[in-house]
Amino acid sequence: MHSSTLVSSLFRIDDNPIMQNRMMDYVEKAKYLYDLEHPIIIFTSSDLHDMLKKYDHEKVSYVILDKIMIKTFDNVPKIIEARKTSGAPHNKDPRNTPEYLAIVVAKFWFTKLATIMDPFRTSHFAWVDISYLAREKYDVNVVKNVINNLRDNFSCAALDIFKRDFVDNPHALYQFGAWSCFAAGFWSARKDIMNVISEKVLEIFDSNVDLGYGHTEQQIMYQAYVKMPSLFHLYPADYETILTNYFSNVNMKNVDRVIQMAIASGEVELARQFRSR
Repeated sequence: MHSSTLVSSLFRIDDNPIMQNRMMDYVEKAKYLYDLEHPIIIFTSSDLHDMLKKYDHEKVSYVILDKIMIKTFDNVPKIIEARKTSGAPHNKDPRNTPEYLAIVVAKFWFTKLATIMDPFRTSHFAWVDISYLAREKYDVNVVKNVINNLRDNFSCAALDIFKRDFVDNPHALYQFGAWSCFAAGFWSARKDIMNVISEKVLEIFDSNVDLGYGHTEQQIMYQAYVKMPSLFHLYPADYETILTNYFSNVNMKNVDRVIQMAIASGEVELARQFRSR
């Protein structure tokens, strides 16, 4: 068993009506995360903190800041300009606005800061989207078993597997808009590895923006994996089985498909690992 801190956030996205309309839903569903009464750091704005604090317990720590202070938002003007000229099909997903891209990649800026702050002095950290547990309606015992026994390596669910040279080429990866790649609702790592991967994702984000590309954090996580595979632990899952399948293939939804993709992409050893879980 490891000590662990959960990390999450909630901010308004001004250029995204879809996400704005869901804001109160996110606030209400955050209750499931708070109900774990597990050490957690929440990054949020002052107005949303006023809505979230009704769920408080003694193991909650807040970082209150305006979103313009979030490092990834420095890239928003560049994203806006890049999308005028890059020709990449960003508009296939109506959620994918410049601020949305900045806020989802900011998860890694938040986890980096969380490992530095470390108010609860834990060895491991896990990112959890603030409404994720409500969406999946997990058995609380399943959730607690995962967050109390996190792996050392950066552990995330693989939704797609591609050839590494394809993923490592932004023009190829983003030419059709975006693949699901890795699930970003929950992921975990030992403190030092979380810091390294967070830095790498932020570095790739900056590079993608400079090249005129970028969809969400899910593709950048895969790009980081290609550059640092020894620090990752991938496992097959679906958006709805990220925690259920953390240790083994409890739910086979999407598992066979991911294994077949791994084989077709030449990732035979990865396919073998997925099958043997």
